[in-house]
Amino acid sequence: MAPRRRHSKLWNYFEELKPLLVKCTTCKKEIQIPHRSRLVSIFRAHLSIKHGIFINNDTFTLPDDLRQYYSELSGCKAKCKNCDRTLSFLSSMEHLRKHLRRHSTKIQSRDETVIMTPTRKRSKFWNYFEKLKPLLVKCTTCKREIKVSSPGNYTNVMRRHLSRHGIFLDNGTLSLPDDLKQYYSKLPEYKAKCNNCGKTLSFLTNFRNLRTHLRKHSTSIQSTDE
Repeated sequence: MAPRRRHSKLWNYFEELKPLLVKCTTCKKEIQIPHRSRLVSIFRAHLSIKHGIFINNDTFTLPDDLRQYYSELSGCKAKCKNCDRTLSFLSSMEHLRKHLRRHSTKIQSRDETVIMTPTRKRSKFWNYFEKLKPLLVKCTTCKREIKVSSPGNYTNVMRRHLSRHGIFLDNGTLSLPDDLKQYYSKLPEYKAKCNNCGKTLSFLTNFRNLRTHLRKHSTSIQSTDE
């Protein structure tokens, strides 16, 4: 059967096999149409329920479950509110949902529950460690490989090891150790101001430079690691 020219965008998603029988090009399901007047309503219902694709008067719109994560733009495009990346949803909404995995986002859509496994480790502890395999990490400072007894023990093991390097993190936030607090005033952005000379130093990576600086003032300190 020679296909007729169809102007509706709905036909971008369906192939006519024979009169009143179409096939969805997304899921390959064959759909029987009871009457030709119901083509549009059946197409819209199938696309919205099964694939999260919404076409109103041949104009694409974002489904409700994605509106909190994207800002709708002209030209059938959406801007991610997390990273400002712009994606097209002209052909499908599926890649918009896949993109959310990068942000460890869990969404409940009309046709599926997408549970993303976090790939990004948000704790600052992971700035100092590389995960080699389950329950085995490597310190990026000294290159030592460390076994972890259980998944719930990662934080304790990493915190204890970092203290040997003069790095102290509490709940993922850097803080000055007690032996340095009398010599420095803590500033925003992980910086400290020397109480002797007023010099500002960063302690984002470690505290060794703060201790080294104290030698200029002939200051003797007893730290937790030296």
